[in-house]
Amino acid sequence: MVMVMNGYDTDFDTENNFYTVNGIPYYYMHHPVQIQKDNLVRIYLVNMLEFDPLNNFHLHANMFDYYPSGTRLQPDELTDIVTTNQASEAF
Repeated sequence: MVMVMNGYDTDFDTENNFYTVNGIPYYYMHHPVQIQKDNLVRIYLVNMLEFDPLNNFHLHANMFDYYPSGTRLQPDELTDIVTTNQASEAF
């Protein structure tokens, strides 16, 4: 699954008014991603927020293996939150 974090500056004040994943505000709040317990799900997360130098990706009540950019075969950590810089990605 690819998830692109982005935002919309609707009043042109150089601050995001809406934050989205894959372009639709609040979509996953009303349509959560359904997964089966103990099945491997890989998410490629890309931070494309223009006005925020840092942003977080957080899964409530779930832990995941975090692989930063690169080709490592072992995760760097087990976590429930990832902080990304602009134009960076996490796996």
